[in-house]
Amino acid sequence: MKRFTAEVISACICCSLCLTSCSSVRIIHEEPSCEITYSWWGKDDRNESTLEGLKIFGEQHEDISVRTEYGEYEGFKSRMNCEIYSGTEADVMQLNYDWLYEYSPDGTGFYDLSELSDHIDLSNFAKEDLQYGIIGGRLNALPISLNALTFAYNKTLYDSYGLKLPSTWEELFSAAKVMSKDGVYPLELTEKSIWMCCCAYLEQTTGKPALKNGFDLTDEDLKIMIDFCCRLLNEKVTPPGADYDRSDISLLKAAGTVSWISDIGYFSNEAETGGFELEIGDYITADDYISYGWYIKPSSLYAIKKDCGDPEAAAELMDFLLNSPDMAAVQGRTRGIPVSCSAAETLDARDMLGGTEFEAAQKMNSDPQLKKMSPYIENADIIDVFNDVCESVYYSKATSEQAAADAVSRMEEIMNALEK
Repeated sequence: MKRFTAEVISACICCSLCLTSCSSVRIIHEEPSCEITYSWWGKDDRNESTLEGLKIFGEQHEDISVRTEYGEYEGFKSRMNCEIYSGTEADVMQLNYDWLYEYSPDGTGFYDLSELSDHIDLSNFAKEDLQYGIIGGRLNALPISLNALTFAYNKTLYDSYGLKLPSTWEELFSAAKVMSKDGVYPLELTEKSIWMCCCAYLEQTTGKPALKNGFDLTDEDLKIMIDFCCRLLNEKVTPPGADYDRSDISLLKAAGTVSWISDIGYFSNEAETGGFELEIGDYITADDYISYGWYIKPSSLYAIKKDCGDPEAAAELMDFLLNSPDMAAVQGRTRGIPVSCSAAETLDARDMLGGTEFEAAQKMNSDPQLKKMSPYIENADIIDVFNDVCESVYYSKATSEQAAADAVSRMEEIMNALEK
């Protein structure tokens, strides 16, 4: 398990004060035989649909009461750190993919769900989907939906410049030469997506995947990535990640964006309001690439507390959340397009699949070159280091060689701490 610093412990004290103000609801029956807790993050639509689904669960399981803990995504990870440290985490909890490995690096951090197969219908999950939650031979978690970074463009704006949607980095650089005269970026990237693009570029040009087996990047690897990042910035493909504003695509300041499939609905709404055509593009590659460089991952997963007092009841709730047609119908696509066969079939039967999100998911599912993402790629501390050193080179405060050496030292320290 990850060791927590004094700063984290201090933060826990602050978090504990905040927990009492978190929105929560109890679903209680006359004489329930047990109570379990369930935590998740989300905006209003997800929260409302989840609470509605839990009422149905309560009607179907009068012997189980559910206490809920939920809030916005911002700050949720800090809260999770405090709860994991103090052993007060919920019985059933929603996790990000990288959190799963942070909290359970050897597979012993959560309950082994394979021991609860009498209560969770695992047949709804393909073997390759179950692999996302297996660590050290133990089934720690089950994926809710799958995700991949997706390129989405204002095709109307690209057409106005007489440009086709790019499929290679060089085509993006060429588009930037045309659009930058009007102050338009062909693709606007967040700090995380800049990092992910640079990881993809490294793999495409050298064949080496980033952080596949822990920290394995050299000074030369980081220099390639830093130089590529600075080229994206200097040649006006994207502004710095810190300047990212997702409304820029509707303001015609950006002609494209990179988004997780689960977030693509925002841009679909902007396109409808702005009267432009939003089109899902190809995964960008280098010319004559050696390896594809793009990945697929769970958008989030459900896990059960390792020392849960009533694991069978928790498993009943997890099965309902993932597999129940009733829950699927109420939840819709607020947690993405479900991995569970029964949940997906429910949405399909009710004509609840479609739109840009579904199109992006189909593109993801039909691309045989996408590989399972390493959870370390999304580590926030690693990404912060990368953007910090890239900024130092971009603003001429360091050479790419100096920045690369600095990044390797700092990233290695982060990864070593995670493995302790």
